[in-house]
Order: sequence, then structure tokens, then C-alpha cells
Amino acid sequence: MLFQTPTMILILLVLTGCSYTLPQYTEAPVTAKAVAIELELVNAQLELVPLGQAFNSKQQMQLHRFIALQGNSYPQRVIIAANEPLITRHQEQLRQLLLNQGVQATNIAFRYSEKSVNSVIIISEYFRAVAPACHQSGYADLGCASSRNLAMMVADPAQLIRGASLAPTDGVKATEAVKRYRYPTEAPKSETLVDLTKVK
Repeated sequence: MLFQTPTMILILLVLTGCSYTLPQYTEAPVTAKAVAIELELVNAQLELVPLGQAFNSKQQMQLHRFIALQGNSYPQRVIIAANEPLITRHQEQLRQLLLNQGVQATNIAFRYSEKSVNSVIIISEYFRAVAPACHQSGYADLGCASSRNLAMMVADPAQLIRGASLAPTDGVKATEAVKRYRYPTEAPKSETLVDLTKVK
């Protein structure tokens, strides 16, 4: 028993002595703030001249390579510009080709343009987030690190400017929970969301 107490005190002193480096990481200066993430707008253009009623395999490969060279297809906004007859003829094929490559349906737009008579101009544009370079110092710059991590992992950098629109909710599933809560022993009745929110 006599030897246990000094041993425990010695262990506590050793552990306390090893923790002297913690304050420099936990007590960051007050001036350390999150760094603003810069966005770059990148765009590229491809011109195709359809020779028939549909794009041939070579032109489809050109379009595939063009979208792939821009990087991730998820944030790309693709604009197809041509005169009205060309857009009417090739709109569905172009839409399907772009959807197969992972371009979102909401990011595909068709615009009438009389500048090019026989060609279809395909423009790809997207935002690229520039990760800030955090300086080396004796403390952890958590603000800069958070900004850097966010810039590197965000799927669509345009959402740093404006958030993504909400997907439509399933009203039937949302009301079923309320029905089960109000009437736990009864079979669910066919009520609308308006009926459920009425004060009874």
C-alpha cells in the first residue's frame, strides 16, 4: 500500500508533463477566422455539324470526350445553341446523350440562335472551387482548414453561392406518421395534409 501511492503520483506527473504541447493547438488566436472560398467560372465550347437526321457515332464520341474532358459532369451546365430546325431535329438525341454522361436534366438548356446556320454549338460551363492555402504555424488554423476541406469536397461549387433547390416531398408518407400518432388503434383514413393540420 505504501508503494502504490507514490507510484500513482509519479504516473500522474509523467502524464501531466506530456500534455504541455496541447495548449498551442487548443488556444488558437482570436484572429483565426474562416477563409473565403474563391470560385472560378470555367467554360468550353464544341461545334458539331450534323449531316443527317441524327448525330453519327464519330460525333457522339466527340461529344462524350468533350464532356469528359471538363471533369465531373455533375456540376456542368450545358447549353445547346442552334437554329430552330436543328434544335427541333436533334433535341431529344442530345438530351439523352448528355443524361447518359451524368449531366443533370435541370442543367441542360436549349437556345435558339441564328448565328450558325448548319452547326450545333455546345457550351459547357461550371464553377470550380479554389481551396485556400493554409499557412504553417504553431497552432491549428481551424477556420482555414474547414474552408479548405469544404472547397475540396463540395460536389457542385455553385451551391456555395446559392443552395440546391429542395426535392419534392412525399406528402402521403409525411401524413401517415401523423395519422398513426392520432389514431394508433384505427386503420389509417384517407385524409389530406390540410385535413390533418386543422385544429379539432
